[in-house]
Amino acid sequence: EWETIAESLQLAVDVLADFGLSDATLPADSVVIPIAYYIHRRELKQNYRTSTSHAADRAALRLWVLRVLVLPGIWGSGLDTLLRDLRTAIDDDGANGFPASSVEQKMAARGKALVFSDEVIDELLALAYGKKRTFALLALLFPHVDTRNVHHVDHIFPKSLFHRPGLKRLGLTDGEVDALQAKRDLLPNLQLLEGPENIAKSAQDPESWASDTFPDAAKLGNYLARNSLPGSLPSSATKFADFFEARRDLLVQLIKKTVASPDLS
Repeated sequence: EWETIAESLQLAVDVLADFGLSDATLPADSVVIPIAYYIHRRELKQNYRTSTSHAADRAALRLWVLRVLVLPGIWGSGLDTLLRDLRTAIDDDGANGFPASSVEQKMAARGKALVFSDEVIDELLALAYGKKRTFALLALLFPHVDTRNVHHVDHIFPKSLFHRPGLKRLGLTDGEVDALQAKRDLLPNLQLLEGPENIAKSAQDPESWASDTFPDAAKLGNYLARNSLPGSLPSSATKFADFFEARRDLLVQLIKKTVASPDLS
């Protein structure tokens, strides 16, 4: 059966790529195994990636994949038994669609429940720029982003505006500079932008960039809402601390609403 197995493995990789994942952003390679097995179980072909008839199933699979990638401890010890249980769930309940509920029940029985406690949420909010789980979490939180296009993890308030000499010229103390630089690369200051848009953004402060990019008030409001950004974007590093805390609070609410308790129906 190698020919069909190879096709299933290739399609699993293609699906992960559609989710925006690559060698640079995939936290756990093992996730490809249950995806490939599910594809093989249903004898799915390349049209699974684009057909509207599979859209709901792709969304369910994407939600599960990203959740198991961002939650720590899923793909560590006990991997063989976990994969065997996932195979059983797919065999029993995966004939017509990805069996997210059955799969998660099997995971919970193995001590790998997809539970996003307050402690886990705090850990996720401390994810930093350049970490593989950071991309997966941003893709999970903002499903409107079409990850089939190339996206960059972007600093909302640009890194170039965090240099110590510039911050000191604003009248900030050494302690205040240290505090700002410690938050620079963390999740509340990150978003996903398409590659060309990120390049064009360059070193503009967030308020100026958003005003230039979305001169229409309605479009600006839509951008802020879709990306869980506070109504006031910082125009200076002196306003960054308040922005960071406001965005952090919005992300906590978003994680609890869409990630910790997703609709698996």
